[in-house]
Amino acid sequence: MHLALILAVLAALLSAEASPDVPVPGVWGRLAAAAAAMAGVCLFAALSAGLTARRLSACAPDAARLLRGYDRLRRLHLLVWLSAAGAILIGLDWARLVRANWGLANAFLVDELLILTPVLLPLVLSWAAFYEVDRAMRLAAGDPGDVTLPGRWHYLALHARHYLGIVLVPVLAMVAVQDAAAGLCPHLIAEGREGLVLVPCLLAVILLFPLLLRCVGAPEPLRPGPLRDTLEKAAGRFGFRPRGIRVWRTGGMVANAAVAGFVRPLRYVFVSDGLIEELDPDELTAVLGHEAGHVRHRHLVLRVLAMFLPFCLWLTAVQLFPHTAGDLSGWLDELGPSAGLPVGLLLLGALGAYLVFVFGPFSRLLEHQADLFACRHLEPPPGRTAVEVFGSALGKLVGRNGTGARGRTWQHAGLERRLALLRRLLGDARAERRFQRGLRWLGAGLVGLVLSPAIAGLLAL
Repeated sequence: MHLALILAVLAALLSAEASPDVPVPGVWGRLAAAAAAMAGVCLFAALSAGLTARRLSACAPDAARLLRGYDRLRRLHLLVWLSAAGAILIGLDWARLVRANWGLANAFLVDELLILTPVLLPLVLSWAAFYEVDRAMRLAAGDPGDVTLPGRWHYLALHARHYLGIVLVPVLAMVAVQDAAAGLCPHLIAEGREGLVLVPCLLAVILLFPLLLRCVGAPEPLRPGPLRDTLEKAAGRFGFRPRGIRVWRTGGMVANAAVAGFVRPLRYVFVSDGLIEELDPDELTAVLGHEAGHVRHRHLVLRVLAMFLPFCLWLTAVQLFPHTAGDLSGWLDELGPSAGLPVGLLLLGALGAYLVFVFGPFSRLLEHQADLFACRHLEPPPGRTAVEVFGSALGKLVGRNGTGARGRTWQHAGLERRLALLRRLLGDARAERRFQRGLRWLGAGLVGLVLSPAIAGLLAL
């Protein structure tokens, strides 16, 4: 969901920047069509969720099959949502309506928020419908008398913080800085030097991202007690010293963990209350070992470098082939403003393909390496192996989050594949060395490619 939301937000803002500042006719007709498209997305979500929730309540033992069908419906809803947003933004010239017809082109952040409405509003209303399925899942998983469920508004607030806060706050911060620079330093924008302002802002957002997670997710410190003592002792054994372990209070609706922070004063481990409810202390220790593996192998840095790789390669190409870049720029100028939106969407599509087919597989390799670190450094209880403890933790997460054992996400391989690779590498020292060596070479190559603009610049002197 984060990937789709990021691309949808960027596409909406890109369409706005490429739109001419000319009013559109038929405002009320366009508003009615936009409302109908957004209502269609919400109706699809309500029907899908209502049908699944009723079936879960009537046939709880068949929950796994029902949730697989529901997962397919969620994927279809994702396509419906993106299609409706695209039809409104591009087909109805939504950005022109907001900026030209309503005269909000210079309104600080107001125009961007209204432009994002076709993306955000149907998504939030769909979450309100999906609440019924998550509620039915919780009731089907245990005794209804023992299950405490958050209300729908709490559920919406949780999703808004988890998705919209993490995605929108950095994006809107960059937009706000750009708007401020346009008002206070217009010469920088006119001369194409807005990077002098935007790049430091982007670096600050990346560095301070853990603080954003603290503020947006509103986590609280893990309370003193046996569990905290166990995890802190295990962190020392892993060679991992975060500033703190924070707990997301989600009413048990989310079972997940993450680590954020490039430097120790800003490094936190975040775990959800659902994770603490679902896993025993040994399994939580295994999850902590996985997060420690990300830090020990510098995965946070590698992921950021991989995100910047397309931009770095573009800068390298411009320096190595300046004449080609100049010809391309001249060709775009000849096409005029009408080419801005198609070219921008083409570039955004290329970025999406890179994220799915390059960044995603790279991230899955890093997840495998973190799995291996956890199992290598875990001290399992008597009678259980490290892979059994780690596999039990992953299995419970898969069950709690409603994904199949074979199902994978954008950045994570499926449970069966992760455990199969773990057993193979732990049982074959030569294969493990090859795997680790391959990732080291991959990381070194990534660093070299990110530094390629500086190398190309030196060669061009």
